Amino acid sequence: MADVPSHLDVQHVVKTLAAHQIVVDSRGRSLRLSPGFSTSDGGIERLARALPK
Repeated sequence: MADVPSHLDVQHVVKTLAAHQIVVDSRGRSLRLSPGFSTSDGGIERLARALPK
């Protein structure tokens, strides 16, 4: 889980990530991430680049 900063809209973050083909879910102001065995370092880096500032 990762908390979304208060200046960002959670649903906007979810939609922005979906546009980059990164699937997450929200729980309140938190993003639910499910990295697994097949998650690569490149996938984590792609997520970090796609997150709004």
